[in-house]
Amino acid sequence: MDDFRVLLGLLIVVQGFETSCYLQAEHSADERIQTMRVAQLASAVIYLLFIGLSTVLFHSGLDADVTAITNIMLPVAVVLPMLISIAAVGSQFSAAVADTSGAGGLVQDILQHKLSVRYVYIAITLVTVLLTWATNVNEIIAYASRAFALFYFIQSLVAAILAYQKKVMWHSVFFTLIALICFSVFMFGIPSGG
Repeated sequence: MDDFRVLLGLLIVVQGFETSCYLQAEHSADERIQTMRVAQLASAVIYLLFIGLSTVLFHSGLDADVTAITNIMLPVAVVLPMLISIAAVGSQFSAAVADTSGAGGLVQDILQHKLSVRYVYIAITLVTVLLTWATNVNEIIAYASRAFALFYFIQSLVAAILAYQKKVMWHSVFFTLIALICFSVFMFGIPSGG
């Protein structure tokens, strides 16, 4: 059961594709929709390959701590820890840029563009720095992962309801299944901090 909970904790790795929807000033709706679809499909393929290839390395003594992923991958290659570190730094930098852009767009939408985006980014940066100084990094990651899982649960539930109302039953069932997975991640996933 613990291995399953670790796997649920890994499910939230695929995130951040909503950024395109906040770039309406620079890109058309069709272009933004296309970029989100391509990003989601590419990441889903990469993610499923990663999970499919790595689950054969799961064993009964697997810990649910920050090094669990690295530990299960060590038998695969000598250079893998270095590659994982490079990928993690690149991924986090990319996520930081995307999340800042998305947060700026979201705040702009909430404030109905009454505040300059420059000031919105300054406020986001200040809040981020304060959070980083005031809390443990693993706690921030755990809270953010759970928040994303809950956010995706709500989005999937809305999609399921809309598909049901339009009488597209297989879409409704698919989105309901995704909603249940996201809710399971939110409730039962073990965060990277253990």
